[in-house]
Amino acid sequence: MKSTLPKLIILSSYFWLFQASARVNFTEIDGSLLHSQYLTNPNSRFEGTIVFQNGTGSSLEAWTANKTFFKCIKQLGNLFMYDRSGLGKSSPDFSVSSANPITAELVNSKLIQLLERNGIKSPYILVSHSYGALYAGYFARKYPNLVAGMLMVDP
Repeated sequence: MKSTLPKLIILSSYFWLFQASARVNFTEIDGSLLHSQYLTNPNSRFEGTIVFQNGTGSSLEAWTANKTFFKCIKQLGNLFMYDRSGLGKSSPDFSVSSANPITAELVNSKLIQLLERNGIKSPYILVSHSYGALYAGYFARKYPNLVAGMLMVDP
């Protein structure tokens, strides 16, 4: 018992450090308040960031809800998840209309600003689900020098 307690204390302090490294932000981009989470992994050999784009109608919690997937992926690098305008905890984009529709160009314009304003380091590995794959594909074509790879889940 005497040797177990110090080990548990040391182990819990490492867990606390990892949890403390999660950064939650609300960033104003073009009139929308975008919710994001950034989790750092100082032990990662990949020096960039894994960026998640969720599908339509789902929030960034769609990625963290699958505990097995999330446990594995957070070991691989720094993680950046965000809610597009009108999803999860992000506010709607009230400038969107039939004359100004939501396009991949609009979504990725906001994403690149969000990454820059929050100091999220490239290169990026894009992980996308469902409709998010449309946006990830556009991002990779528009910013090929910033993308190291892609994983599309049920695009």
